[in-house]
Amino acid sequence: MKDNLIYASYAVLLAAIILGGCASASPPMALRYYNRGLENLDSGNLETAIGFFNKAILEDPNFFPAYHKRGLAKGGLGKYEEAEEDFDKAKELQGLPR
Repeated sequence: MKDNLIYASYAVLLAAIILGGCASASPPMALRYYNRGLENLDSGNLETAIGFFNKAILEDPNFFPAYHKRGLAKGGLGKYEEAEEDFDKAKELQGLPR
């Protein structure tokens, strides 16, 4: 399952690059932190995952996949309002309606 999340993240990033999204400008460290976040999310280490997604966002504040996955982790911890904020931010960065 961990591999599926990693491959899915690459698919999202590839789509963003093709569509002219922010991923083409994401620094390599943002991607590394994001992938570490995915690994921890998949393992159920939600707090640790959030920490890595936070680092990815600090490296690239426009990296919408990190907001989305951080929202999933926060939702898993019952932090629903914070999760919704992250989902809204991810949509905003993609130009989608909230």
